[in-house]
Amino acid sequence: MQARWARLNQVASEKDDAVFIRQVIKSLSKFMDRTWELEAQKSGLTRAQVNVFQELYHSPGTSLKDLSAKLGMAHSTISGIIDRLEKKGYVERRADPADKRFSRLYLTEAVNQYVDDELPSSLDAPLIAALQQMSDEERMRVRDGLRILQRTLLSEGSSE
Repeated sequence: MQARWARLNQVASEKDDAVFIRQVIKSLSKFMDRTWELEAQKSGLTRAQVNVFQELYHSPGTSLKDLSAKLGMAHSTISGIIDRLEKKGYVERRADPADKRFSRLYLTEAVNQYVDDELPSSLDAPLIAALQQMSDEERMRVRDGLRILQRTLLSEGSSE
């Protein structure tokens, strides 16, 4: 009976831990999203424009039709966003090599360079500030804990 009670307590504790971890990840994700949005506001970009940037950064050469589908927005809405970004020199349309009637969308080199070189340091600044407030031991514990959680969640056996 004691063994069964101990197991029930362990299961309850594991569920509490899972809820806590999910809440922490959710709050950290919201924090990072706010950081992204603040950076976008500094550049005068809307959330929709940032979403377009993210999609084109990860999938350069996307068609307007595919971009519309991926972002779940009307074709005319995406077309207007692309027109505004193109006027600002952030996006360019290039003829599709396979079919010149269609165009493909790309971020300009300046935007790609900004995303590669400058944006990460802006987004990392709050994390760096938080890490600087920690002792070496605390930073190591955070890194180790996140590595263990990542490894365990992404292992083949965890999805069963």
